[in-house]
Amino acid sequence: MAPAQKYTDEQLLRALRRAAEVDGVSRPMTQVRYDELRVAFDGPSGFAVIRRYGTWRAALQAAGLPANRASARRPNWTEAELLEWLRRFLAHPTAGSSYSAYVAWAQTTRDAPSGPTIRNKFGKWSTAVAAAAGED
Repeated sequence: MAPAQKYTDEQLLRALRRAAEVDGVSRPMTQVRYDELRVAFDGPSGFAVIRRYGTWRAALQAAGLPANRASARRPNWTEAELLEWLRRFLAHPTAGSSYSAYVAWAQTTRDAPSGPTIRNKFGKWSTAVAAAAGED
């Protein structure tokens, strides 16, 4: 038996629309930006939205919001490749280890996998960081 869902589809879509109204920009809203905005109205996490819709882009489209075009190149990252990228990030002297710091770093680092890609592969950001650090 599948676990009960905390939010209905309509609640998730309403939260996306509400954050987009608050954001007030016409470009597609990122998951990071949504997570910053949702705190004000205690909305579901961006990760919960992705779990339901599969991708951030699909969720935005379902909500009728602007979404980026699908990437032409969608690499199928192995766990080892993702851990290597995460180790590169963690080795950076000012990086820290937070998800938001990684997302910012990945956006300025050529070919780096996205934060959601890593988090989705490992289930939790903390699990990915622990694996990259050699902790089990």
